[in-house]
Amino acid sequence: MVPGMKALPICLLVMGCSLTLDLDPPERTPMTVACVPTDERCNGLDDDCDTLIDEGTDQACYRGPFGTAGVAACRAGTALCIAEPGTGVEAYGKCEDQILPESEQCNGRDDDCDGIPDSVDDDALTQPCYPFDAGEPGVGRCRPGQSICEDGEYGLCAGGVGPRDEVDNDQDDDCDGAVDE
Repeated sequence: MVPGMKALPICLLVMGCSLTLDLDPPERTPMTVACVPTDERCNGLDDDCDTLIDEGTDQACYRGPFGTAGVAACRAGTALCIAEPGTGVEAYGKCEDQILPESEQCNGRDDDCDGIPDSVDDDALTQPCYPFDAGEPGVGRCRPGQSICEDGEYGLCAGGVGPRDEVDNDQDDDCDGAVDE
């Protein structure tokens, strides 16, 4: 150092904290560490200078289809900050406690979180039905119908075709697998 000149402090930025070194002669070499607070981030560092690392940095998360979070039972979960202390590298764990859409059921609830209970692609939830005691659906003239879900229960079967007495017409009218017997 040049005699008569005052030493100038040198300031370095190290992992979010300011380190000031006074370069005066060795008998007067104080070293002060002053933290410069910033918003806390999930990075393994004490960004806000409160002696705690990564507090309050857990994140809301949701892996379901866009527009379904917050609809019916579907809700976001939490991804915990798991950054390694001192690394400065952001790291989150898996999304915990989220509730994702499920296949729609006839139960009066909106299981698929589309805003409409008991529906599939905005259409009423249906299931095949066969209300006849005899014959087999898909055999001969017999065909299943459809039952529509309303208020959490399937209603009457509509549109099914059942057996009838066999007549001589080259068809299986009674749905037993035999023609004109």
